[in-house]
Amino acid sequence: TNTDDFSIKPDGSVLFPDGTVLPVSNDNEFTFVKDSDGYSVSGKGVGYYQYTGNNSTVVIPMEIDGHKISSYYMMFYNTNVSKVVSYNPNITSVVHMFSHSYGDSLDLKNLDTSNVTNMSGMFWKSEVISLDLSTFKTSNVTNMYGMFLDSHANVLDLKNFDTSKVTNMDGMFLDSHAAILDLSSFNISNVTNMYSMFADTKATIGYARTEEEAVKFNSSVNKPAGLIFQTK
Repeated sequence: TNTDDFSIKPDGSVLFPDGTVLPVSNDNEFTFVKDSDGYSVSGKGVGYYQYTGNNSTVVIPMEIDGHKISSYYMMFYNTNVSKVVSYNPNITSVVHMFSHSYGDSLDLKNLDTSNVTNMSGMFWKSEVISLDLSTFKTSNVTNMYGMFLDSHANVLDLKNFDTSKVTNMDGMFLDSHAAILDLSSFNISNVTNMYSMFADTKATIGYARTEEEAVKFNSSVNKPAGLIFQTK
């Protein structure tokens, strides 16, 4: 199987154009955690698979313990992985996927988000200091609630975000540490909840796609007075 950036070998490992091969992670690197807020897994109950291995680079398998995976809920909670590769097009939820994660960097350029609908809390309280999410495909996402709430990333690259289907941006950047919020790709025509979207954010510079959207951002509840959105 081929993707834009790598080929998938029959054993699930990935081959990059420079010849680098990354093996798929083993099932025993994931632990099933029972959690009523998780999802149903046949024979295990309701919960989620959490990465408990020791590798800094993780290639997520399509199946874990024989179960097809459609959610990455809490998978890397409180871990310090530095690179995650996923070629699973069936993932619809990345809720709290990297919540409370820590480390200097996090390479997600090979994370397939093409069919994800829920990104709420994805980087909630993450201590990663820079997030390049320019390769994220977000055209199917409807929920970005608290996505970067208390994220320590001082640089956020969201330049290719398609938010045309998003309805919930409540607390999306609440207490975010980013110095600049470039939201010039954001289409907020379907957003119905922007409550405290920018509350207590550290940013002082913001960019919007249109003058109309700049006005909406600037009038959002609890936005710091020092953060002013304008068009580029």
